[in-house]
Order: sequence, then structure tokens, then C-alpha cells
Amino acid sequence: MFTGSSWQIDKLQQLKQQLNSTKSKLNNIALMEWQYHTRKRNKAGDVAWRLRKEIDPEFLTQAWTKFYENVSTFALVPEKSLEEKILNSIHLCEAPGAFITSLNHYLKSNAPEIVWKWMATTLNPHYEGNTLATMVNDDRFILHTDDHWFFGSDCTGNIMKLNTLDEVIQRAQTMGDIMLVTADGSINCTHMPDEQEAIVVHLHYCETIAALHILSPGGSFLLKIFTIFEQQTICLMYLLTCCFNKIILNKPVTSKEGNSEIYVVCLEFKGEKYVKPHLEIFRKYYEEETNIPIFLKEDIPDCFINQIILAGDFFREHQCCVIESNIETFHNTNEDYEIKKIRRAVADHFIETYQLRKLEDGMEIVGKKQMEMSTCQVIGSKYAGESYNERKKRQDIDRRAQLQLIIEDIGQIDLKEDFAQFKVRNSTIHLQLQETRFIISFE
Repeated sequence: MFTGSSWQIDKLQQLKQQLNSTKSKLNNIALMEWQYHTRKRNKAGDVAWRLRKEIDPEFLTQAWTKFYENVSTFALVPEKSLEEKILNSIHLCEAPGAFITSLNHYLKSNAPEIVWKWMATTLNPHYEGNTLATMVNDDRFILHTDDHWFFGSDCTGNIMKLNTLDEVIQRAQTMGDIMLVTADGSINCTHMPDEQEAIVVHLHYCETIAALHILSPGGSFLLKIFTIFEQQTICLMYLLTCCFNKIILNKPVTSKEGNSEIYVVCLEFKGEKYVKPHLEIFRKYYEEETNIPIFLKEDIPDCFINQIILAGDFFREHQCCVIESNIETFHNTNEDYEIKKIRRAVADHFIETYQLRKLEDGMEIVGKKQMEMSTCQVIGSKYAGESYNERKKRQDIDRRAQLQLIIEDIGQIDLKEDFAQFKVRNSTIHLQLQETRFIISFE
């Protein structure tokens, strides 16, 4: 493991180029305008609305619906847990907590006799060193369930730190057999959408190694990933295939059609003996991201590579078709009525298939009334009104030109030399370019 040089699969690189070629057609469309359009055309767009109206689940989000679909379709709650009526679960990169409330709804509806204990970790929304760009700053559920959340001794909640991993493992050992681990982490890739997989793959590696440390034999692991074109992801998928009896790639119907998000459903963990001989080498590269592949190309069977190619092509084609369709209908409302009919049918099917019903009083973790007492203002993207090409233009120009753009945004103020002055309310703000830095002062 971790020997040899980088490698790639030519067919998968071709698929990557095809997908990026389609995605590049969006480069001149403002993000907010595109999101509004795709929300209207999302065939599963009525599911959450109908659930809120008819079922009224606790802390309903899109993540809630995706998890409920996964746990209802696949045996994420292992047979052992159902037989012993005990489930211990750990949730990585979990904020704001909708996987947990979704799992609670599923258990209370389908296996109410199960005694369930859970622990979650995520980037700490109360730690000032965690930026808004890297974390989910919605703490409404966390505030009411603080004793179930663990952020490590450094309070960051960063599962990509080895020390945090070791502390999570220690906590897990006090809970008993861990039969379910979920990992829903991601990283903002709006600055490099063509390299999303490469940007997030080390996070997925850390989530996977954490799960392999924590899980008990027979346990399940649910991992969110994106495309499967690069060597790191292929190796990660092969590692999971070696450690679990069954691996399924699933894109839930409630996952946005035009994105690359898919879930790896890993069932029936084979146990520590398959992992323990390699834990030391896995830990070596836990914090130290590397381009050295986990496996040599020749270590991975051709039949496995062929399956990856088929899966990669399947999800790529689906995503490209959705993007092309959305482009064709941009600023065109002729199909709105048909889309509404489809949305209604999908919502009907979702509720009927998964037999969703309201929980009785007292079955929720926190309770909707208490949750409603907490508020959370989600800060929107500063790039929401810009296209990708406009954002790139800002990044690629020199500092003085960036300052001019900032001033233009504020209100058409001329930049003379390397200095600008303007008033905001009762304050005078001075902007000065000094070598490669902006100096900002207030009066």
C-alpha cells in the first residue's frame, strides 16, 4: 500500500472531460438565477414540502429526505441490531443534524423497541477558527443535544486531525458495538468545480479510515462522495469493497439531479481483522494528503475497474442529461405544468413507498416546538449573483484592480492612485493598497 507512482484510467478521464464540458456551459450563468431555475425543475422538489405539510418531521431538510430514502431502501440498520434491539451509531461531518432526526423517525416508525445511542462530530460552529466557508453554521439542533456532540479536546471538531480521530475512537469504545457510521462531509468547490473530486477526496479518505476504526463486525457505513474518475476514489472504493460484503452506489431521488453527489452504501463490515494489519499505514497518511495511490493499478482487478467505469458513465450521463435539459428550458416556462404534475407524483410515491407517518408526541429527539424557539440565519454566498466566469475574473486580476471592483460594488467611487475614501453611515472608511495587501482603516 502507498507505493508506486500515480496512475489513471483513460476511459474515466474521458468521462470526466465530457462531464466538465457539459458543466462549462453554465460558466456565464449567475449562480442565484440558475439555482432558482433548477429548483423549479427538480422532479423531487415537492417531497420536502409535502412531508412538512402531512408528516411534519423534526428538523426536516433535504439531508433528512436523502437519509430516510437510503435507510428505508437498504439494510443500514443491521440485522444484529434488530435482533438484539440495540443500535449504537456515530455520525461524522453531521451538522446540522438532519441525518440523526431522520434516523430517529425511521426507528420510531419501524423498530420502536430498539434502544438507540448516538454520537456526532462536525466542524464546531462555535469555534471561531472555523470559517463560514468551511462549516455549516446552523446550530439549532446542536444546542439542544450538546451532550451527544464531540468536538475534540481542541474544540475544532475537525475529523481530519489524527488527534480528533483518536479521541472519537475512545468515545466510541465506551458506547459498545458501533453498528452504523454515517459521513456526509463536503468542501465548497465553487472556485474549482471541474476538480470537485480531487478537492474532497482526502476528506472522504479520513471519513472512511475513521469508520474502519470504529465499526463493529456486521456494521454499516454510509458515505457521501461525488464522481469516481480519479485514482484516489477508485482506490477508496476498492478498499471498501475489501472490507464490506456488499457495496452499493445510490443517488437518492431527493438528491439534486444536476449535481455529482452519490452515496456509497456499505453493508456487513467484515471486521477488524481485515483492517488492523493496515491501520498504521492508513494513519501515516491521515493528516498528510498524498498523491501516492493506496493501491498499484495492477493490484485492482480488471473486473472491478470495469464496474467503476460502468457506474461512472451511468451517473455522468444522468447528470449531463439533466444539465442539458435545464439549459434548454432556461427562461422558458412552457413545461412548468408538466413538471408540476411529475413533482406531485414523485412526492406521492415517496410518501407511499417509505410509509411515512407522523410520530406520536414524545417520540422526537428535541421536539419541533423547542426547535422553533431557536433561530438560525444562514448567510448567503457572496458570489450568488455572479457567474463562474465573473468569479474567476475577480480571482485572476491584480490587487489594485480587485480594489477597484470592491469600490464599484460599494458605489461607483473613483480610485485615485492606490487610495480610496468613502462614507458608510457615520464612519469614514479608508482603503489603501500597500504592496500586495489592502490596509483598511476607519474613522
